[in-house]
Amino acid sequence: MKYFPDICIIDDNQEELNDIHKGFIDAYIPAFPILFDREDVDNISGVDHVASLISSSPRVVVTDLNLREFSNKDPKQLVGPIAQMLKKIVSKAAPYYLIIWSKTPDLVNAVMDILEERFSDSITLPMGYSIIAKDDYIADATNLPEEIKKLLSKNKLISAILSWESSTRDAVKSTIDQLFSVSYDAIKEKNIESINSNFEKIFSLISRESIGKKHAQEDPWTAVQSAILPVLIDKLADQCNTESTQFWLDAFPSISENRLQVDDSVKPILNSFYFLKSNDDRQFARGAFVSMDKGFLNEENNMAKFTSLVGRDLCTIIGEEFLTKPVTKWEKNKISIDNLIVGFLENSAECDYAQKKVKLPRYLLGILIPTDYEEYTKFGTSSGNAHDGIYRLPSVRIGGVDYIFKVSYKYQFGTQPIDNKWFGSTVFRLRDEVLSAISYGYSAHSSRPGIMALY
Repeated sequence: MKYFPDICIIDDNQEELNDIHKGFIDAYIPAFPILFDREDVDNISGVDHVASLISSSPRVVVTDLNLREFSNKDPKQLVGPIAQMLKKIVSKAAPYYLIIWSKTPDLVNAVMDILEERFSDSITLPMGYSIIAKDDYIADATNLPEEIKKLLSKNKLISAILSWESSTRDAVKSTIDQLFSVSYDAIKEKNIESINSNFEKIFSLISRESIGKKHAQEDPWTAVQSAILPVLIDKLADQCNTESTQFWLDAFPSISENRLQVDDSVKPILNSFYFLKSNDDRQFARGAFVSMDKGFLNEENNMAKFTSLVGRDLCTIIGEEFLTKPVTKWEKNKISIDNLIVGFLENSAECDYAQKKVKLPRYLLGILIPTDYEEYTKFGTSSGNAHDGIYRLPSVRIGGVDYIFKVSYKYQFGTQPIDNKWFGSTVFRLRDEVLSAISYGYSAHSSRPGIMALY
C-alpha cells in the first residue's frame, strides 16, 4: 500500500519530530512524519527508506534546517541535505510550499538564496517558504497549532490546490460509499461475512459487465476502473464548493483581470496538456497517432504501392488536403516531406474499445506540420480553422517542437498495426474529448446527403 501525504514533516531528531507532528495533530491537520536517517551512508537523501511509500508529491514539506547536525552551521553546508531530500520526495515540476523548522531561523533566508541559485536546475523550487523557530515552541507548544494553521494559509494558491485535491478525494470516497450503500441495503441478514461478501460480488458484477468476463479476468484493474469511472466523473462534476468565492479569487487574482495574457510560447504546451495523453506507445490504442515509417517513405516502390492503394501519391494528398495555401515551386522545396510528420490516427468506435471488440483498428490519415509553416494550414473561412473534410487542432508541442495537427476524413484505413510496414512509432495519443469531436465530424462528413435535382 502507498500513502498520499499532502504534508510531510522531516527531522533527524525523533523528539523534535514528535513535537512538530503533535502540533499538526492538535491543529487537526493530518501529516506524514519522516525521521531523517543520517546514520546510513547509503541513504544519500536521508529519506530513501520511506520515499518508495509515497505515491504522489506532497504539497507542503516541513523540514529541519540542519538535517545532518553540522557543528559549523554554514548555509552552504546546510543547503545540500535539504536539496537532496527535496529531490527525493518532491516530484519534478510539482507545486509545494516549504516550512523550515529550525533553532537557527536567522540562517534560513541565506540557505534559501543558495537553494534558489544553485539547485533550480536539479530540483523543483517551492512556491514559497515560511519559518518556525523551534525554540519558541519546544518548551511550550501551546500556540504551535495556531502558528501551523496561519502558515498553511499564507500561500493562497497552495491552500486552493489543497482544497481542490481534498474535494476530488471526497468524490472518490463518495462514489465507493454510494456503491457500498447499494450493497448494504440489499442484505437481508446483516453480519460481517455477508456485508463483505455481497460488496465484493456487486463490485465484481459491475466490473465484469464493464468490459466482459473474459477481459475482466485478464485485466481486473481496467475492469474496476471502467466500472467506477462514469459515476466518479459525475461526482467530480457535482462536487460542492466548500470555500468562499473570495477564497478562490485570492488564490487566482488574475481571473479578475480585464486582459489576462500569457506568453504565446506557453499556449502550445497548454494545448498539449488538454489534447494529448502521454506515456502510451501502443499503436493500436484508441486515439494513437502513429507516424509513417521513414524507411517506408524513402523507398520508391513502397510509395508506388501507397499510391495504387489510395489513388493519389502522398505529396499530392499533402498539397491538396493539408497545405491549404497555394504553394509555389520554391516553397515546395522549402516545405519538404522531411519537415512534416505524416501518420495515422486510430479512431475505432469507443464502445468497441470498452468491450475490447476491436478486430481491425481504423485509422484516419493525419499530419503534423511545424508552426513555422502555419500560414499554409489555414482554411478559407472567417476563423481560418474550419473545414468540412479536415479536423485541425491548435498548435501543440511535441518533443520540443510546435506543430499544427490535421486529420483528413477522406482517407480511412483498416489494418493491424503489427502487420503493417507503413507504421513507425506512436507519436502521441489524443484525449477522449478530442476523439469524440473528430468522430462527430467524421460521421457528419461521411453521411452528408447528396441529391440529384433538375431546375
